[in-house]
Amino acid sequence: QMMAAVTFVRILCCAGAGTARSVARPRHCGAQVQMVSTPLRSPSAVAAVTAVPPSSAPELDPVARFVDENPYIRRMLAYPVGFVSASNWLASSIYVAAKLRVFDALSHGPRTVAQIATEVDADVDALARLLRALGGQGPVPGVLIEVFDSPLPFAPAMLLPALPQLPFSAPRAPALIEESERRYALTPLGALLRTDAVGSMRPWAIFSGEELGRAWSNGLLEAVRNGKPDFGASQRAPASAAPSGFFEYMAAHADAGARFDASMEAVSEYAGIFDGLGLFDWSLGGRASTIVDVGGGTGTMLCAILKAHRTLRGTLFDRSEVLGRAPAVLQRAAPGVRERVELVPGSFFDAPSIPAGADVYVLKNIAHDWADDDAAR
Repeated sequence: QMMAAVTFVRILCCAGAGTARSVARPRHCGAQVQMVSTPLRSPSAVAAVTAVPPSSAPELDPVARFVDENPYIRRMLAYPVGFVSASNWLASSIYVAAKLRVFDALSHGPRTVAQIATEVDADVDALARLLRALGGQGPVPGVLIEVFDSPLPFAPAMLLPALPQLPFSAPRAPALIEESERRYALTPLGALLRTDAVGSMRPWAIFSGEELGRAWSNGLLEAVRNGKPDFGASQRAPASAAPSGFFEYMAAHADAGARFDASMEAVSEYAGIFDGLGLFDWSLGGRASTIVDVGGGTGTMLCAILKAHRTLRGTLFDRSEVLGRAPAVLQRAAPGVRERVELVPGSFFDAPSIPAGADVYVLKNIAHDWADDDAAR
């Protein structure tokens, strides 16, 4: 809806011969053009264009003028702008629930707030508020849903979602219920945030709420101001600490590095690239026998390639602290994969340390992490 509204406004302001932008600088005179709006009722009654004497004041962008002068447009756009601007509360709420393992507590069915609070060691009242927030807000579907026992005699054990109190809604939830006794269940979105879920997104939710979340909140403003991102400072490192980039910080903080690796393993499954691995012949028609995954992390992609090509041997090349976490991933790989992988530590900025003589070298999601000069090295 927001995109449709923005597009509608831009079309009204910028398209066609009769709009402000198309006649903003008429060639037949030196007059400026001003858009005078009427209350928005229909496209035909949107704006009138009149010539005004030249002015030394900068000309206001037609879109800005249009929005300023139309309360109906502002009302249409204010909610989505406000919701998106403040949506960090939603990301933080999902992070807290994932960190506390709320979704794990609901793995086997609906439970009351009191039961969940006991299991995850949280305050009952505060948790109740969090769970309500996670039940869906505005255009965002919920990761949880409140459920209650149906009062209908023909379905005593049926679990139904809590319905809005509309005249035609039946059955309805009890009018009064203690917060601690409200019951919640997982939605399909919430099911993906369980620790033991197939393809769990919990590691990504935690990394996003901790290191990545702090970077956006504490570091983005200064990075844009001075053009010098300092990931360490965004993590509230001591003021005396030397500026550090993302990977320097991960190398110096093992716990953060482990969370980053786990988050990358989680999102890699849904990146789409693995779906295409089987479409490419990584053996190059039998001419290739060795492949190096440069900056390959803990080996998720290399394992997928070696699983599809049993004649290939692979080298996983990354920093030593990252490779220290790779064996656990390799052990979960398909049978016969671990024996065909060699771990080689090093930096891809140090050319001599890159394994030489392989038939295929692959980099995934690497160059975008670095400044242009470094990416071109």
